[in-house]
Amino acid sequence: MNDALLDLFQSYRAKLTPGSDAEAETEALCAFIQQFIGTEYNKLLETLLPQKDLEARVKAAVDHITQSHKSINQDALRFAASSFYYKLKAADQYVPTNKYHGNITLLQAKTRNEYGEGLGADYRLSEVSGEKSVCSQLELISYFS
Repeated sequence: MNDALLDLFQSYRAKLTPGSDAEAETEALCAFIQQFIGTEYNKLLETLLPQKDLEARVKAAVDHITQSHKSINQDALRFAASSFYYKLKAADQYVPTNKYHGNITLLQAKTRNEYGEGLGADYRLSEVSGEKSVCSQLELISYFS
């Protein structure tokens, strides 16, 4: 789970109507879509929020992504979008009871995006670890460029 995306989701979640699954699902799927294509946030809201349920929102998200990336398997993308939402939801509700006391090696991309801003060099692993984290940067290749 990308901590930056979780932070983004939590910041949006704080502004949402309490108990509104539709708003939370929409925010998560907007973040999911923006990993694949740059698109105007307000247009995504207009498309996703009125959908009747998560399944319909996921279908709309997949349709939006596959307009630009026609070769992506739609079933796999539907699974990824749903999983993304449920992972964010689980991470949002998770509260650690103690810290991990072992070595951590974090592999991170050299290129950072807006989701990674404000997380610090170790993506805030020090908050859940009693040990020092080792950070290594990798050059990543994007298949969607």
